[in-house]
Amino acid sequence: MIKSNICKKVSGQNIKIGKHYSLYCKKKFSEIVNKYAVNAISYSSNIIKRKYYYRVKLKIVLSENADYEATAKAKFPYDALNMAIIHLSKILRRHCRKIKNDNKGNKQIRFLKDSFLLYNLK
Repeated sequence: MIKSNICKKVSGQNIKIGKHYSLYCKKKFSEIVNKYAVNAISYSSNIIKRKYYYRVKLKIVLSENADYEATAKAKFPYDALNMAIIHLSKILRRHCRKIKNDNKGNKQIRFLKDSFLLYNLK
């Protein structure tokens, strides 16, 4: 969940960021973090304006000292942000699944070790 004490940064390069874009970006980040129930330390969003398109770079740092980055580009800034958010949500979904599977595998290994010890003690 996004806490009030984490570092939130929304910035622009060659473009001025308005309040509405930054609020929209923060809202989208909070939706993703709440959906996948990850503990985020910080996140940042950087929008870059080129001649014919906008590029958005999103970066999120999680509590497990893992950081993930997603980029997207489109003709409009909100479209670029939405595509980057979709890409970041896929990354976080895979991260959560990996952690869940690792925990499940460790649980099975512990069960096998315990059953092996019990069998040999009899």
